[in-house]
Formats: sequence, structure tokens, C-alpha cells
Amino acid sequence: MNIEDLKDKIKKLNYAKEAVEYVLHYISEAEGYCSQVGVEGSHHGEMEYSDVLCRIEDELSEIEDALARLGVTL
Repeated sequence: MNIEDLKDKIKKLNYAKEAVEYVLHYISEAEGYCSQVGVEGSHHGEMEYSDVLCRIEDELSEIEDALARLGVTL
């Protein structure tokens, strides 16, 4: 994988990160509405997407650190 490929992957990972952050926001919002009407929601969705967010952030950090070591600015 060359530097341009890595930069493209960073862009895609950032899009994915933003999408997952939206998902987590709306899961939280849905949980709030459900609790107001006495409906128990599932904590599994939030847990799963929190894990996904961590994996995305870890991969972003690894790529950014590798590029920084090579002297590549983003």
C-alpha cells in the first residue's frame, strides 16, 4: 500500500467514524425515548458500535503514526 492509498484509507475511516458517531447518538436518543414510555431498549447495539468506533480510532492512529514517522503530513 502506498502513501496515497493510506491517505485515502484515512479519509474513508474518518467517514466511517463520523457515521458510527451518528449511530451512537441516535441509539442514545432512541434509548431516551424508550425509557420515557417504559420500553426497555437493548444495550448491545451501543456496546457493539462503541467497539467499532474504538477499532476505527485505533486503525486511524496506527496509519497516522506510520505516516508521521515517514514525515508525511496530512
